[in-house]
Amino acid sequence: MDVPLREAPYRFTGGIEVNANKDESTADRIRHTPIPGQIILPLRQHSGNAATPLVSIGEQVLKGQLLAAAHGSVSANIHAPTSGMIVAISDYPVPHPSNLSDTCIRLIPDGMDMWIERPVTERDYKNLDNQTIIEIIRKHGIVGLGGAVFPTEIKLKNSQDNRISANQKNLPDLHTVVINGAECEPYISCDDKLMQEYADDLLEGIGIVLQITGAERCMFAIENNKPEALRFVKQALREYNDARIELYSLPSLYPQGGEKQLIQSLTGKEISPNGLPLDLGYLMLNVGTIKAIRDAVIDDMPLISRVVTVTGDGIKFPQNVMAMLGTPVSELIEFCGGYKDKQQLHQLIMGGSLMGISLHSDAVPVVKAMNCVLVSTRKNTQPKQALACIRCGECAQVCPAGLLPQQLYWYSQAKNYHEAQRFNLADCIECGACDYVCPSHIPLVQYFRHAKSEIRQRDEQIRLAEQAKMRFEKREQRLEKIATQRAERLAAKKARTQKLASKDSSAIDEIMQRVKQRKSSNTDRNNSGDAN
Repeated sequence: MDVPLREAPYRFTGGIEVNANKDESTADRIRHTPIPGQIILPLRQHSGNAATPLVSIGEQVLKGQLLAAAHGSVSANIHAPTSGMIVAISDYPVPHPSNLSDTCIRLIPDGMDMWIERPVTERDYKNLDNQTIIEIIRKHGIVGLGGAVFPTEIKLKNSQDNRISANQKNLPDLHTVVINGAECEPYISCDDKLMQEYADDLLEGIGIVLQITGAERCMFAIENNKPEALRFVKQALREYNDARIELYSLPSLYPQGGEKQLIQSLTGKEISPNGLPLDLGYLMLNVGTIKAIRDAVIDDMPLISRVVTVTGDGIKFPQNVMAMLGTPVSELIEFCGGYKDKQQLHQLIMGGSLMGISLHSDAVPVVKAMNCVLVSTRKNTQPKQALACIRCGECAQVCPAGLLPQQLYWYSQAKNYHEAQRFNLADCIECGACDYVCPSHIPLVQYFRHAKSEIRQRDEQIRLAEQAKMRFEKREQRLEKIATQRAERLAAKKARTQKLASKDSSAIDEIMQRVKQRKSSNTDRNNSGDAN
């Protein structure tokens, strides 16, 4: 089947052209890292609640075994990436911008890499009903691997709910699945290599999602600076022969991979500030998520490893690796040849150079959200001194959300959060495009993140105060009700007592009256006898 390569017909608002810096890391195939010396698995490496440990210290576990179960409505299971012994469940440093520690399961591998019992043959997903497939995805701990790490089964359930409730909410039915292969951030190339080396698997994963959602169409979008990925996917599509799947080439523009920006580039439609692609009938999934769905449903493989780009001018051999979750970042760096100069200070970043977060140590583990480890020299990452804003307007021109970053900066700096909210601070996707073009080198996104944090904290305090007020009012109502009921009981008891007392008094009066009558009768008889 001939597969046309379509050009994205629209362009999203704003955006910047950046140096991709991906050639070195894409020069070789994905290499599998060896079993690490230890595995550190944070219980919270997904959106929502931390998972609940199911294992105890000293327990021997097998590869693929469930170690921690999802807790609450938004959470995800965590599995053993290899076989070994649980030696600790305690706090360890985790990838987090605040350098916090969190509860983790520490596993010492035994080197055997022994699996739990699994099906011998591949599953045929076409023979499975949708609820069974979604349950498999939930059971295997699949989350979005594009950055949000939101539990995938919830997203798929929401897509089904959209079909049920679309007419009630006056929304379009889910009609299109969008596969996000843009990978627009500098340095990150894990999705590029995934599309080159696992294109057939990705199409099987798309087939699974199309079956679950009932969507009539799939738009597979890849940036045009990934010619090899486009070539391999196009070749796989010829053999897969599914006319529902369309291949799109996107211009290399940052942040093309943003959810709202990609929908706008492909369809010309804009998602409302608080809206989702589902509101317009689209479901978007990252290529890494699609691969994980395919592996879970067909191969019964839980999410225990992922492709990580290890790159930057501070690493000897930049490349993409398939690493077990929980592997210390230090072992990834050693696998890639180590630091170029151990005496030189380096900065570690999880993610790309624009939206990544700084890692304070290479002892932190690989987690589900870790798509890239960027090793940079201080010379290339040292922030320049911020100068006064000159109101040039460059930031507003490149903002993909159509905001006015300079105004948001003034309000955030002045802690005027009410005005910042009025200028739609919540719509900022923190892409860093405004930082990139600012001639005054103002760290705008830092101000916006801080302002958002302050607003969340304020709103949380208001929420807690409202809850306390409601609890107080309900308590007062309960006490008032109890007092009223008690008063009613006392009044009823008093009435019963008075009634009984009145009844007893009447009975006594009646008896006394009879006694008097009897005495009077006896007196009359005695008097009558005396007269005789």
